[in-house]
Amino acid sequence: MISEKNMMHGLDYLGEDVAGWLMSEKHDGCRAYWDGHIMWSRGGKVINIPAEMRAALPAFALDGEIHAGREGFEYARQAVQYNKWLPVIEFSAFDAPDVPGCFAVRYSFLENSLPYEGVVNFIQHDVCEGIDDALSFMRDIQKCYGGEGVVLRDPDNMYRPGRSEQILKLKEAPESC
Repeated sequence: MISEKNMMHGLDYLGEDVAGWLMSEKHDGCRAYWDGHIMWSRGGKVINIPAEMRAALPAFALDGEIHAGREGFEYARQAVQYNKWLPVIEFSAFDAPDVPGCFAVRYSFLENSLPYEGVVNFIQHDVCEGIDDALSFMRDIQKCYGGEGVVLRDPDNMYRPGRSEQILKLKEAPESC
């Protein structure tokens, strides 16, 4: 059984230097972990995924999010909890936990192993030039697209279950900005 204790989790941004880190949009969905055979929820329950999604998943582990786009949390929740899948729901991977190496290596592996679009895909990351860059990206996501925020990842982080200072969530501008 896989549960949140097997997954790596971020902390809230508190002023850390994030220049050179990788940033991505924070998806508003349900955390999910594909172990190569079974999709698991954060709570350790098996998620009954549709055949199309199962067929698109690889034989290696992926950590990611089941989501239905921006403002689609309720659709994702209904799919995961009640097996009510809509065509807009997808699984987006942000990490490949079993790939040896730091996040930059694991992310490169994802880019080369999964499509950017489709029912199973990877979440694109861009290099962050610093907090101003991350704040600008966050504001664009929130104002222009109705998104939730940004996730910042230290490219040198190793996949270790639990909370990590090497993954930071940015959903509002810190008071110091």
